[in-house]
Amino acid sequence: MSYGQYFAYGSNMNAAQMTERCPDSKYIFKARLPNFRLDFTTYSRTRGGGAADVVPDGEAEVWGLVYELTEGDLKRMDKREGPNYRRSPMQLDAGKHGDMTAWVYEVINKQPFEAPTVAYRQLLIDAAIKHQFPQAYVALLEHIETR
Repeated sequence: MSYGQYFAYGSNMNAAQMTERCPDSKYIFKARLPNFRLDFTTYSRTRGGGAADVVPDGEAEVWGLVYELTEGDLKRMDKREGPNYRRSPMQLDAGKHGDMTAWVYEVINKQPFEAPTVAYRQLLIDAAIKHQFPQAYVALLEHIETR
């Protein structure tokens, strides 16, 4: 039973990680979140560097993957993201699939830029290439400063 769509723009774009965290989730398609930019506004002790966030920006867009989640998956995701992130419904542009609303997690107490690790950035780049995000977005990911 579906409980809603979730927009992954960070490490949850990695299929193996997403399957581990939300075993009943189903990848649907890629989409973009207009009027937001990708930033790294929180430190992840697990990763040893910055973790992805979306920040309002009328001149930017964030690309990611839409998953169908069950109620159990959504509860697991809420627990996993913890008290540092809030889940909000946001409007996505899913190209030929049209506009849609999906759950998006964003950092609550944003800090100044916190450089991600090389490995974390590579997870994002690998997903962007695999899912054929626009080349300009892949280039943006490739130029993110790392630790």
